Amino acid sequence: MLASRTTLVLDAKTLIERLNPKIRGWRNYYGVKTAIKWLNKIDWYILLRFTIWWNKKRQERRHLSGIKDVRQMSSKLGLLKLAG
Repeated sequence: MLASRTTLVLDAKTLIERLNPKIRGWRNYYGVKTAIKWLNKIDWYILLRFTIWWNKKRQERRHLSGIKDVRQMSSKLGLLKLAG
């Protein structure tokens, strides 16, 4: 979903602005305290897909290189989390 060719022209801030309403809706719908384990897994999946998108945008060969930097950048730009 995130790595399609049409989203590669977007910058990270625009993509995060598009994702945040969806994440907020999921959090409102699924945000029960008993589902925190599953919401953490979905947060991890969102971070992985965002990292793959970022690396494809930068034409990086390894899909998960720089995941630490992407995590910091996405939290600085305001990417919401489901579990927190």
